[in-house]
Amino acid sequence: DVVANDRYVATGMTISTPDESVYTVSILGDVCGDGQLNILDVMSVLNYISQDSYPLSDAQLLAADYESEAEGINIADAAAIMSKMMGN
Repeated sequence: DVVANDRYVATGMTISTPDESVYTVSILGDVCGDGQLNILDVMSVLNYISQDSYPLSDAQLLAADYESEAEGINIADAAAIMSKMMGN
């Protein structure tokens, strides 16, 4: 599929190459996969760290680890996404 002019590239989308390799996109901070940083991404991180049963795909886990210097996905990642969202 070609991304239309009115759509964003988002976490979870796939890219196929001419040699038939397929790659899954992970946009840092775009945890919910809508192509934007918003409160849904922050909530996804908070749900993940507060509920062991809240599933995230591998691409979403990469996107959630916004503050990669901290160990694992934690509240620092949610705060960093919120900060970036607010333009800081």
